[in-house]
Amino acid sequence: MKAIRLFYSRFNLNSTQVQRGKCEKTLMHSLRIKSAQTKDLEWQDELAGENLIWLGGKVQKLSEFNGDDKLELLYSIAPKPPVRYKRKHQSNRRKYKSKVKKAIRSEARKGHKEAADFMASILDYDDEKFISYAKLEQFKALKMTRKNQRIKMLETYLESHNLLCNSPANENALYLQEGLFKIPHQWGIGTDIIPKESYITAVRDFLSKYFTDYPIEMIVCHHDERSLEEDTGAHSHYFLSGRSSKTGRYDLHKTQIKVVNKYIKQHGDIDDRLPENAQLNRIQAQVFGEYFQRMFYDYVNQNLLTTKGIVAEFAPETERQSQERKMINRESKLPKRKRSYNMKSREAEVAQSRLDELLAYQQAEESKLNVLRVNITSEQEQLKIELAKIKEANELLRYFSSQAQLKSDELKAVEAELDRLSYYSERLNNQAIDAVVNICKDLYVRTANLGLGLDRKAEKYAVDILENYKLLLSPAGRAICEVAAQALKDDLLDIANSGGSQLEQEIKVD
Repeated sequence: MKAIRLFYSRFNLNSTQVQRGKCEKTLMHSLRIKSAQTKDLEWQDELAGENLIWLGGKVQKLSEFNGDDKLELLYSIAPKPPVRYKRKHQSNRRKYKSKVKKAIRSEARKGHKEAADFMASILDYDDEKFISYAKLEQFKALKMTRKNQRIKMLETYLESHNLLCNSPANENALYLQEGLFKIPHQWGIGTDIIPKESYITAVRDFLSKYFTDYPIEMIVCHHDERSLEEDTGAHSHYFLSGRSSKTGRYDLHKTQIKVVNKYIKQHGDIDDRLPENAQLNRIQAQVFGEYFQRMFYDYVNQNLLTTKGIVAEFAPETERQSQERKMINRESKLPKRKRSYNMKSREAEVAQSRLDELLAYQQAEESKLNVLRVNITSEQEQLKIELAKIKEANELLRYFSSQAQLKSDELKAVEAELDRLSYYSERLNNQAIDAVVNICKDLYVRTANLGLGLDRKAEKYAVDILENYKLLLSPAGRAICEVAAQALKDDLLDIANSGGSQLEQEIKVD
């Protein structure tokens, strides 16, 4: 298994003015809505098509949403400002809802079905669901009676509805929780190993398992905060409603404490149990955060990473801090002088920690220096060896170059000799062919003269035959001539082979 570290964090947002601003800012970042404050290096515009969004049970490309869609989504998720004159708006909503119903019946009777259906669809929205003001523009394009009056009526209804929808009774209540899940670049985990959809699925299933009654407003997976050549750094942001769909209360924090306590009971230290009234001190808040992290790590390991041959582990420093925190928690009820951690011990610990850090740094730097020295010596020796090899290679190159030149000259001489021999061979071959032709012709003429009793003429042809026969060095040529002599029943060539010189003497005497 490849061991890695995750980055997982949660941010709780309420309905106060400051928190609303923070929430709108983080939603603008998540939805890739640019503003005057947006930094150029927040994301790569060229990679906009790499971002995904989970909304209403469906995964889509974030780039498929236009600016109005994104703004509508932002304002439907972000905490709402406190409603002034709440009773007045409640009264307006009831009154104008009744007016819209009458208008629907009126327009339907007059055959303006589209306008009637559109107003009916507006009334179908839940009281807690934001209605986009862009719908007014759609409504204006429809045919209806008393158009201006109808538009003003629907606009007033939308204003009251949107002001009242999803408004918490207490501004400080946890309205929305943002979570961030990321595998940092340094671990080299690309989307070929963990697909982008998995960053959405993992947090969706985790939240659905442990916090079923709290709606997931949106999950976004970003993969554009990287260089164009990289494939690492994908991460997801989720936005979890703080309001229970079962009770209508903004009690997500209490529910999460109950879930963590159950996890502590099964997997942790019984002394770490938390008060379920959601009133946590600093140490208890640390306990809560640590166990929440462990719960998330366990879920992601089991349902995502281990099947890929990966396991997420806590850093050793995190483990050490956890053990120290547990000791502080156990000693919190003791008098300060009896605690392991008091002011003096803390000062000594800080000083010792700093000293250890400096000594470790010094040792590390000395080790690096020693390694550099060894490397320099090794490199020098290697350089000497390489130079000797280069020198030897140059000598061999010169030797083989001279040998190659000699071989080239020898080859040229051999080629010239072959050309000369080829020329003489061709001449000899032509002479042999001529001799065979002449011998065969003369044999025929000699035989004819002998048959006519012209012995003198026949003897002259015999001289020519013998002269040409001497020119034949090739056994094949001689064989042809002998076959021709046998065919003409002339034994001249047989005599020539057995004693040619005697025959010549006889011819000369005659």
